[in-house]
Amino acid sequence: MDSPSTDLPDQPVAEVPDKKSAHRLSLTRIDKRFTALFSILAKLFFIVLIVLAMVVVTRELFSQE
Repeated sequence: MDSPSTDLPDQPVAEVPDKKSAHRLSLTRIDKRFTALFSILAKLFFIVLIVLAMVVVTRELFSQE
């Protein structure tokens, strides 16, 4: 009778780390997605800055004529 009672607590304990590891994996995925999103937004920001600088320079060049 001792072995069935010891087997029952072992099973829920084994399930709890699985849930925690799955939770950690989802946090890792969220972190990776956030990092990728930030990287894309940073690149877009610099592209927009370059385009705006080009627009300002072309306006200045054409306004001098």
